[in-house]
Amino acid sequence: MIGPDALRRLAGVLEYPAPGHARRAAACATVLSAERPAAADRLSRFVAVAVAAGPVALEESYTAAFDLAPICSPYVGDQLFGASGERASLLSGLRELARDAGLAPLPGELPDHVSEVLRLVAAPIPADVREDLVRDGLVPSLRKMLAALEAAASPWALAVGGALEALAEPPVAPSPGPHATPPVEVTP
Repeated sequence: MIGPDALRRLAGVLEYPAPGHARRAAACATVLSAERPAAADRLSRFVAVAVAAGPVALEESYTAAFDLAPICSPYVGDQLFGASGERASLLSGLRELARDAGLAPLPGELPDHVSEVLRLVAAPIPADVREDLVRDGLVPSLRKMLAALEAAASPWALAVGGALEALAEPPVAPSPGPHATPPVEVTP
C-alpha cells in the first residue's frame, strides 16, 4: 500500500479542482513514480491535459464528470450500494471513523466521496479497516468510475485510473510505448 503522503496527495487530485490543481497532480505523480509507475504515468498524462485545457475547462470537465447530470458518481457508497440503507450505514461508519481519526470533513462534502475516503485511508486507523476500505470500497468504486469516464472520453478517466493503479496490489507497471510519459513539470 502506498504511504499516507501519497494517499493525501491522491485525494487532492480527485477533489474539485482549485487553483494549482495541475501542479498538485504533478507533485502526486512525482511522489508515486518510484512505487507506482503506471499510476504516475496516468497522472502525468492528466496533468498534460489539465495544463492544456486550463483551469476553467478543467472545472467544467469535473462538473460534467461528477456533479451536474454526472457521467458517474464520485461517492463510494453510491457506486457500491446506490441510494439504500447500506449506503446510509456506510456514511455513518465513515463519519465515526473520521471523527475518531481526528479528520474534519471538507465543507459540504459527504464522507464517502473518493477524496474523503482516500484521506481517511491515509489517517491513523486500524490496518484491517484501511485494507477493507481500499479492497472492498475504493478499488471497486474506482473501477466502475473509470469504466464510465473512459466510455465518455472524460479527461478525469486519467486521474481516476491513476488512483486505481496507485491502489492496485500488486503495482501495475506502465506499458512501454506512446502511452508512457515522463512526469510533467508545472510551474505556478
